[in-house]
Amino acid sequence: MGWDEDDAADELKNLATNPSERVEKYVELFQKYYNEAHRLLEQGDYTQAAEKLWEPQQPSSSYTPPSEGYSQPREATASSTTTSPTT
Repeated sequence: MGWDEDDAADELKNLATNPSERVEKYVELFQKYYNEAHRLLEQGDYTQAAEKLWEPQQPSSSYTPPSEGYSQPREATASSTTTSPTT
């Protein structure tokens, strides 16, 4: 598993917080899990090492609350995408 329970609870508690206000916390988490991944690599546990590197970045990249001046991206519609070139 990527996140430990306390880190996950802290992240969930702060979902409404602008991520730019939590930069120091994300750097701390990265360092923690990066070091743990290296320890696991030395033990030959490649799967868990990959989890330690992959999972912690997921919440910060998959959930970014909209800030002032930004709108959420629109979903592509059939009329706005082209599936084949026209000739």
